[in-house]
Amino acid sequence: MAEISLSMDADKAAELLISRHGPELALRKTVNERSDARRARSRRRFQFWSTVAARIEALDGHSVGAANDNCGLASEESKFECDRRSS
Repeated sequence: MAEISLSMDADKAAELLISRHGPELALRKTVNERSDARRARSRRRFQFWSTVAARIEALDGHSVGAANDNCGLASEESKFECDRRSS
């Protein structure tokens, strides 16, 4: 993304992405950038895009996607909720 650089503040980058693409597409873009950074083995890029993704989720008010749907928790209630949602 040409308009965002790693020297930019993560909050400002998150706000810019949300204003241009909306929260869901902005989060998808950060996930793609983060996976590209992982493939490139760039810790700095990975950390930046992880922080931007966290800011987008915080600004949006809820998590978008299946990454935070509590299906990985060990409590019985969350396992039941996960099983109920998947069926």
